[in-house]
Amino acid sequence: VLPTGAVTLDGEDEISTIVYLGADNVTVDGLSVTGGLQDLVAQSPGSHIEGLVLRNLTVTGSAGDDCIQLNACTDCLIEHVRTYNCFSHGISSTGGSNITVRDAVIGCSGEPDCLYGANANMGFLHFFKNHGVHVSDATVFASVRRPGGSGGAYVVKADENQGELIFERLHLYGNFADTPGTAVF
Repeated sequence: VLPTGAVTLDGEDEISTIVYLGADNVTVDGLSVTGGLQDLVAQSPGSHIEGLVLRNLTVTGSAGDDCIQLNACTDCLIEHVRTYNCFSHGISSTGGSNITVRDAVIGCSGEPDCLYGANANMGFLHFFKNHGVHVSDATVFASVRRPGGSGGAYVVKADENQGELIFERLHLYGNFADTPGTAVF
């Protein structure tokens, strides 16, 4: 097992998505991903994968979308992951089942601002239309400032999910004074 950040993939702000995931039973462990224009670590469009493990990752610097985006992922584990400075979501999962997020730090890593632009769907931790989600020991550092932005941002959003939606030891830290409408829901 490589320590977090032992290998770095840097898109140098020229590559859209740096890591595409499209196969079942894959483990990505000990990697830093940075400098992309869209989703930095993402499922291949239209794919359905099972048994994915993302472990010991640092994902930062998405200029246009999510740090980690999963769609239709079944029995997937995200653990010991750090995401920050993402244009949109730190971790996003849509249409999956049995998603577990454990020991994740999502946020700004000391940066004064974490989200930019005017997209009302910006957030840190997002679960949409999943069946069974379990989040434990997650910390969200949410210093949000959106100059000229409209609407609010969210720290944790979970909507249209089915089955169990469990949050254990979810720690939220933040200053939302500059962003009216910011919420946990």
